[in-house]
Amino acid sequence: MNRLFQLVLDSIHEVCIQFLQCISNALNKEIEVLAGRIRHSVYCDIHKMYTNTEFETNIHSEIGNVNGAGAFVSGLKSFIDQGIKAVKKELEIKR
Repeated sequence: MNRLFQLVLDSIHEVCIQFLQCISNALNKEIEVLAGRIRHSVYCDIHKMYTNTEFETNIHSEIGNVNGAGAFVSGLKSFIDQGIKAVKKELEIKR
């Protein structure tokens, strides 16, 4: 592979890494903003399906049994992290 071509590929690779990090940061920030907007209503809801602790936990990570149909809720931020990892794997990005 000639040197110029490799330099272009390396540059594209770096742009992809930075772009994915920006997406992750923006989505995580938006999750925090939206959670803040609904938190009071969630806490006051006496008919909710999940506890307040589960609400807070589910922002960052999964709740429930992964193997149980209907008993698993993917965490918002962990879902984004898994999606970013899948894109990086597809693009063969190591970091």
